[in-house]
Amino acid sequence: MKKFNPFLFVLLVIPVLLQSGCQSAKPMKSTEFFDRGNTWYRSGDYDRAINEYTKAIAIDSCEYGAYFNRGNAFDKKGLPDEAIADFSSAIALNSRDSAAYFNRGNSWYIKGDYDRAIADYSRAIDCDPNNSGYYLNRGVAWHRKGKADLAIDDYSKALEISPHETEAYFHRGVAFWTKREFDEAIRDLTKSIESDPDNAEAYHFRGSALSDKGDQDKAIDDFNRALELDPSDAIFYFDRGIAREEKGEDELSISDYTKAIEIDRNVADYYFFRAMLQDEKGSVDSAISDYDRAIQLKPKGSSYYFKRGMARAKKGNYDSAISDYRISIQIDSTTPGPHNNLAWLMSTCPDQRFRNGAEAVALAEKAVQLNRNADTLDTLSAAYAEAGNFDDAIKTQETVVEFLEKHGDCKKFTDALDRLKSYRAHKPWRD
Repeated sequence: MKKFNPFLFVLLVIPVLLQSGCQSAKPMKSTEFFDRGNTWYRSGDYDRAINEYTKAIAIDSCEYGAYFNRGNAFDKKGLPDEAIADFSSAIALNSRDSAAYFNRGNSWYIKGDYDRAIADYSRAIDCDPNNSGYYLNRGVAWHRKGKADLAIDDYSKALEISPHETEAYFHRGVAFWTKREFDEAIRDLTKSIESDPDNAEAYHFRGSALSDKGDQDKAIDDFNRALELDPSDAIFYFDRGIAREEKGEDELSISDYTKAIEIDRNVADYYFFRAMLQDEKGSVDSAISDYDRAIQLKPKGSSYYFKRGMARAKKGNYDSAISDYRISIQIDSTTPGPHNNLAWLMSTCPDQRFRNGAEAVALAEKAVQLNRNADTLDTLSAAYAEAGNFDDAIKTQETVVEFLEKHGDCKKFTDALDRLKSYRAHKPWRD
C-alpha cells in the first residue's frame, strides 16, 4: 500500500547578527542606531529593530551590518522579499561574506525558489567550505527538488565536517527513506534519535522505514513514541493506521484514520484510505461518503474516482460508476484499472442499458496493452463475448484458464472456467 508522503523538513537557519565593533570609521549616530537595532532584535521586537536599522542606513548607505541585520529582522517577520533585498544590498557591499549568501539562500528557500536557494548556498560554501550548516541546508533544498542523491552527498559532507550533527543524520535518513534504502534510513534515524530522543519526526520517519520493510510491530512502536511526543500531528496517526491495516487490525486502523481526519480535515488521502478500508469491510455507503470528500479536496485524484466507481457499481449505481471510471481515465489514461473495470461493467452488467460490446472491447484492449495479466485478459474475453465475437472470447479465455490453473487461486480458476463454458455455449457473461 502506498504510504502518504509529506516532506516535513525543518530548515536549519543560522542568522548572523553583526555587531557595530566590526564597522570602522562610521558616524557615531549611525553606530548608535545600529546598536539600538541589535538590542531590539535580541528582545524579539523586530519592528523596532527594523526602524533603527533603517535610520542607520539613512545616515550611511554603506552600512553593511544594518542591511544584513535588517534582512534578518525581515526574515523573522516572515517577509522574505524584503529580507532578500537587504541581503542583496549587503552582498553588494561585501561579496565574500558567506553568511549573507547563506541567509539569502534561506529566504529563497522560504519562498519555494529552491534553485536560487541552492545557488546562494553554493556561493556560501565557496566562501567558507568548512561550515556544515551550509551543506546541510543545500541538502534540504536538493531534497525538495527531488534530488535525493545530491542531498545525501551534502548531508554526508556536513557530517564529515561535524560528525555529531544531529540534523544531518535526520535529513539523510529521510533522504534514504525516499530512495527506499530502508536499512540506511533506519541507521541514520536511529543516530538522530540517540542524539535527540525528543524528536518526534525522527521516530515517525524511522517508523515509516520499518513499516515499508514489513516490520509493522516495530513501526507501530515508533509511531506510538512519536505520538507521545506530539499527539497533535495527524500524519503520525495516519501512518500508524497504515501499519495497523497491514497487520489486519482494521478497526484500530479506521480509528487512526478517523483521528487523523479530526486533527486535519483537509487532507484527501486520510478520507481515501479510510474509504478503501470501509469499502473492503462492506460499509459501502460510508466509503462513498469518504470518497466524495476526498474528491472535493483533490478533484484531480484519478484513483479516487476509480475507487468510488467500484463502490457505486457494488451498489448497482451503474450510471454513476461509469461516470467515475470515465473521469478517472480522463485524468490518467495510463492506469489499466479504470479501463478494465469500465470494460467489465459494459460487458457483464445485468442492466442491458449500460452494456456496450464494441466500446468494452476497445477499453479492454487498452487495459491489456497497459498491463497484460489474467484479470485484463478475462475482461477482454467478456468484452468479445458481449460483442458477439465468441471465437476470440473462447481463445482468450482459454489463455486465462491455463494461466490460473498454474498460478492462480482456486476461486479465480473456477470462475474463469465457468465463463469459458458460457462462451463455448455462445452465451455472454452476466454479473
